[in-house]
Amino acid sequence: MSTHILFGCPIAVVIWCWVRDALNWRGAPLCFQNLNVSIGPSSNMKSSGFVLIASVCWALWKTRNNWVFNNVLISNLKVVAYQIIGFVQQWMKLQASPEELQADVTMLMEGIRRW
Repeated sequence: MSTHILFGCPIAVVIWCWVRDALNWRGAPLCFQNLNVSIGPSSNMKSSGFVLIASVCWALWKTRNNWVFNNVLISNLKVVAYQIIGFVQQWMKLQASPEELQADVTMLMEGIRRW
C-alpha cells in the first residue's frame, strides 16, 4: 500500500517525474529499491539526497492523508511541489552543511517555473 501511495498513484508519478526533470535524474523511481537506479551513480546521495527523498515522500503521504481523513483534495499538483520545497528548506536548517541542499532547492524551484 505505501509503495502505491509514494510511487504508484497518479499524483506520485507526476511529482516524481517533476523531481526527475528538475534534478536531471535518469528516471522516476518506481519503488524505494529503485531510487539509486533512477538517480544515477553520479548523484550526490549524501544527506541532501535523503532529505529530498524524505520530503517528497512526506508531502505525498500528507496529501493522501488529508484527502482520506479530511476529504481535502488538492486543486493543483504544484501545491505538493511547494510542500516538498518547504520541507526541504525547513529540514535543510537541521543539516550540518545546508549549502548542499541549496542547489537542489534552486533546481526544484526552476522546475516549478518550467512546469
